[in-house]
Amino acid sequence: MWYDLRRHRGRAQRERVLAVVTGLLGAALLLLGIFALAVGVVMVATDDHVAVGVLTTITGVAMTGLGGLAMWRARARWRRWSELDRVAAELERLPTMPPADLEVALGWPRQTLALALLEAACAGLLSELPTPLFGERGDRGELAPGDVLDGRFRLQALLGEGGMGRVFRAVDVFSGGPV
Repeated sequence: MWYDLRRHRGRAQRERVLAVVTGLLGAALLLLGIFALAVGVVMVATDDHVAVGVLTTITGVAMTGLGGLAMWRARARWRRWSELDRVAAELERLPTMPPADLEVALGWPRQTLALALLEAACAGLLSELPTPLFGERGDRGELAPGDVLDGRFRLQALLGEGGMGRVFRAVDVFSGGPV
């Protein structure tokens, strides 16, 4: 299977632990910041060590902001790995399906699927891609007018070709519109 589920599960578990720890540290920093902010305001209000009170207030504001940011990042990390878990579960359920069919099966837009696969690849979760992303240099392929790409685009005519590949006029078989 081209998606390494064992590696994903191990990485997802580590990332979730890191998200929880980051969230807890963020919450602690947020609470300490609120406490420092309150102490600083009281010190300034009572004219008791005003300079120290101002510094304590500034420190409290900074700690509150950093705590909130840490909690926000922890939540984002948790959500990202939860989404990757959903992808992994679907991939486990559909082990032989190529990415083009996964798009249809998962009901995701192509960009979402591509980003999930790219993120998995960057995280080291893909052992190999199921199909080559790019042809070999100089590979012209066997495409011809009349062929249907990804079950959606029917090639009509070759418009031109060069060092970077071929350009075809095509129509979307679902909408009938040109692409």
